[in-house]
Amino acid sequence: MINGKETVLIKHGKIMEENLIQVRMTGEDLLAELRSKNIFNLTDVEFAVMETNGEINAYLKSDKKPVTAHDLGEKVAPQAEPQTVIMDGNILNEPLFSLGLNQEWLKAELEKMGVALENVFLGQVDSSGDLFLDLFDDAVEIPQPKVKELLYANLEKIQADLSTFSLQTDDKTAKGMYLRNSQKLENLLDKLRPYLLN
Repeated sequence: MINGKETVLIKHGKIMEENLIQVRMTGEDLLAELRSKNIFNLTDVEFAVMETNGEINAYLKSDKKPVTAHDLGEKVAPQAEPQTVIMDGNILNEPLFSLGLNQEWLKAELEKMGVALENVFLGQVDSSGDLFLDLFDDAVEIPQPKVKELLYANLEKIQADLSTFSLQTDDKTAKGMYLRNSQKLENLLDKLRPYLLN
């Protein structure tokens, strides 16, 4: 740290004890720093370094890293910062309007959930337009909306019905129409999946 150079603390999964001594850290200090980064098992760490500012950065072993949508070859919708629209039982108009929403929409959503505005400690709307609520009374269970999942399921059912109709008819024109529309809907479902199921 004195030389303005980072110090390797774990290399190839092994703690570099000499380097720990050099930066005046104990093993317990290292474990505490890793826990602060949600790393509770030392065997998960491939490499860790103390930066010149004293911060420790750790790199997990390949088989311990969380799986991402990219790893699975899945496309996901971009996420924007959720907007807080209710705070301490009061509606915040500016963030609500910035989302293109209004108080009538918010009140209708609260009514669907069976929640009084006065009982809402915090309310946020995410980039998908879903409302999340945290209530003053934690004993009250809030039903979570599944609108996007239901929409996707209905579209899947329609696509399956079109495929079935194409198999059941002997009319070549109708068969072609059912197959074309079934394929169009299947392509649409592929595009909508990241937005409706994530």
